[in-house]
Amino acid sequence: WSSDVCSSDLKGWCAAVEWSFPPTTASIASARNAVSDQLGRRTGTTTVEDIRLLVSELVTNAVVHVGSTCTVTLRTSDTVIRVEVGDGCRQIPVRRHPAPGEASGRGLLIIETVADRWGVEVGEAGKTVWFEMDTPPARS
Repeated sequence: WSSDVCSSDLKGWCAAVEWSFPPTTASIASARNAVSDQLGRRTGTTTVEDIRLLVSELVTNAVVHVGSTCTVTLRTSDTVIRVEVGDGCRQIPVRRHPAPGEASGRGLLIIETVADRWGVEVGEAGKTVWFEMDTPPARS
């Protein structure tokens, strides 16, 4: 990642990369690994682990609940990492309140708890759920 100059065509972001994943459970680990490999040593271990967790949650939602190909976009600036997961469904995800014994239903609760910011954007072809993590500025 080069964060010396932020390109205007990236709308204030210094770098952006995008992947497409098929609707299979193997895509969850593939997306998680692609994002963390791309981040490399860009940020602290704790932040990378948190990002891996959140990527897993969002890609799981796309694969399990939507069943469509999903795109994962990683954007960085000097102080923010943003991950976007797009799928082919326009329905906005709803935060659930699962019972203690339920095995699923905590994805958005985890996103809300761990991410500094998150949201959903709906377009013609589906939706994009995104989250942002603040990171300390890179040392010179």
